[in-house]
Amino acid sequence: MTLAVKQPNPSHVRLLVLTPEYADFLWLGALLSRDCEMEPDLTWCPDLIDCDDLIRNTHFDVILWDCVFHGGSEDAFLQYLSVSSNEKPVLALSAEPASERAVDLLANGASDYLSRQSLEEWGLRRAVRCLWYRQQLSESTHGQLGREVASGFINRDLFFDRLQQALLRAERASQRLALLHINLDDFRSFNESFGYQKSDQIMLKLAERLRQNLRRVDSLMRIGGDEFAIIVEKVEDSLDITQIIRKLVTAMGEPFSLDGQNVVVSASLGVATYPEAGDSPENLLRRANRAMFEAKRDPGTSYRFYDRQLHITAGYQLRLEADLRNALRGNELEVYYQPRIDSRRKKFGGWSACSGGIIRKGGWWGRTNSFQWQSAAG
Repeated sequence: MTLAVKQPNPSHVRLLVLTPEYADFLWLGALLSRDCEMEPDLTWCPDLIDCDDLIRNTHFDVILWDCVFHGGSEDAFLQYLSVSSNEKPVLALSAEPASERAVDLLANGASDYLSRQSLEEWGLRRAVRCLWYRQQLSESTHGQLGREVASGFINRDLFFDRLQQALLRAERASQRLALLHINLDDFRSFNESFGYQKSDQIMLKLAERLRQNLRRVDSLMRIGGDEFAIIVEKVEDSLDITQIIRKLVTAMGEPFSLDGQNVVVSASLGVATYPEAGDSPENLLRRANRAMFEAKRDPGTSYRFYDRQLHITAGYQLRLEADLRNALRGNELEVYYQPRIDSRRKKFGGWSACSGGIIRKGGWWGRTNSFQWQSAAG
């Protein structure tokens, strides 16, 4: 059962009131009704079945939640509200004083807390207005990110801030998160063939196409001349992430029209997931970058997930590079000669030279390792 006080109006503040008592709904409506700075539009929801339907199919700016309204666990219901409402602000109400309840409720996802014992008009109006303004600012920032991608604007600081906020939400809700690092293959050839301005148009068209295949909760940002990063929130498992990636790969495979020509691009995608690959923005981006370079080993558009083996390989290569640089500075490398034998005629065929040296901890670096090091060092 639902009961709306007035017809929805986009200019009003839309509030979903979760309380089992109709008298409380009327009381809250009366406290908010005389606010000259906003016109509240309240919808009453007294039971859990209607709650799920309303949250998923109707837009609200703020949720007023009576803490007695839940399905058995306050914490679980609060996390459900946060996830199902796309992070809409939740104002929690309870009979206990703020000193006893506020800290725990805010830690579990509530945006603010008010005690019913001391609730009055000004305090309720102030809390609702603050949450409403904060939500508008958040949505405006999300839209600004989209406009910056569309204009080609590159801002890594803003990206890291966005990723940090997403990680905090994932930790609070005990959810997984995925970071996708996308790098266009051989983008230099597009610059040489079409010029930098036209090549940039390809990036902008690709950004728009990628955005169309993402959910509203996901964030897309350009972090380099030929690079994008995508923050995928609220993922259930690797299969869920894979389905999103396949949609993106399919979208990138379609040709672009540029000056009457059909242009096809390929890209390499690296995927790092929270919490498996790290719990900081820097670690996730570094490991998604590592997975992206592994994806470049495959022809065409492909993707790789970061895993422990990549971590071990990357660590080994970094140590090897450091040891080799130290060996070069210390003049510790030597040239060795080995004989060449003609196995058919069993005769000596000359000498071949190879570089080698003793690396610290007793390791030996030889010609095979040199090719690996040169490849890793570029």
